[in-house]
Amino acid sequence: MKFEHSTNQGLDKALREDRFTTLVKEKSEQFPYWRNLIASIAEVEPVDVAVGGFKASIRGVDLGKVHIASLRLDAMKYRRTTELIRRSGLDHWQITLRHRGSETNCSAGDTLRSQEGSLDLRSLAMPCMANSSSGDLTCIWMQRDAFPTLAGTLDAACHRPMRGISKKLLREFILSLQKYRSTLTYKDIPIVVNSLTALLGVLVRPTKDRMEMAATPISASRIEIARKLIDANLKSPDLGVDMLCRELGVSRRKLYYLLERRGGVYNFIRERRLAACHAALENASDGRLISTIAYENGFSDPAQFSRLFKVQYGYSAKEARELCYHENVPAAGGPRSFAQWLLQAERHEMQDQT
Repeated sequence: MKFEHSTNQGLDKALREDRFTTLVKEKSEQFPYWRNLIASIAEVEPVDVAVGGFKASIRGVDLGKVHIASLRLDAMKYRRTTELIRRSGLDHWQITLRHRGSETNCSAGDTLRSQEGSLDLRSLAMPCMANSSSGDLTCIWMQRDAFPTLAGTLDAACHRPMRGISKKLLREFILSLQKYRSTLTYKDIPIVVNSLTALLGVLVRPTKDRMEMAATPISASRIEIARKLIDANLKSPDLGVDMLCRELGVSRRKLYYLLERRGGVYNFIRERRLAACHAALENASDGRLISTIAYENGFSDPAQFSRLFKVQYGYSAKEARELCYHENVPAAGGPRSFAQWLLQAERHEMQDQT
């Protein structure tokens, strides 16, 4: 799908709905197909081996920073191990609204039991083990890097059911988003993402104890510290491997290992610098020249900056400024797996499965 930035027609274009289903396979192949489809997300086991088949269908829309999908799944067991989390690079937050079925999920010594009508917040950065019945649910996934101001709050509220007025308001938002999902356009992306961000900022209120608990395993993890350190020094000419090793107190080998799934140290630094440039370009009150913004964020070669920006976002820095375009654009082509859909990893076309 080619996006035309020069006219309003492109912005009014409906977002593509991506679909994943096991129903295109023979019964004997359905569960192996499902296992492969989500291999980077979870290790799965069937609950009823005697049945043979495994029905799983997912329909979702990629909003860049946020993904929303409806899921209909047969019963299964699944787990996310520390090693799987490290390999996958998936550390999103997941909001789950369950319409049918139940699940028992154990993580970090806590047990979360969800049933019909329940609403909860989870973190894919945390290992877990779960036993899930067949059911229907709506899920929203939020990229951790895209919501740094909410990180501490969301981490502290994870693995707890939402209740009261917070649950009611967020539930209505999710149901409305689900209802109008098929009509969403590119110009709706900032509205949806900003509304969700504002809602969570107001509604999610973890206790002091939960905030202190969350400060250890996730928010204060080395990769989170590295991200914050890089963001605080984007304009420094000294930002690099030596500075990060010194400030983090780790060896070069450990630093390379830490950021391996992020494309390496220099790639991660470059992505954070490009993101800072993009944030400035989409700020209507920032009147600096594009070249000035690029230079102040570590890009001394305008031509190289233009090329890197286009590769990263799929459109030019000038187009980003002209349209105040959304920071993360949905991937142009369909993904080959569910994990790629969440990560926006590769731009491969997939079959339209119903």
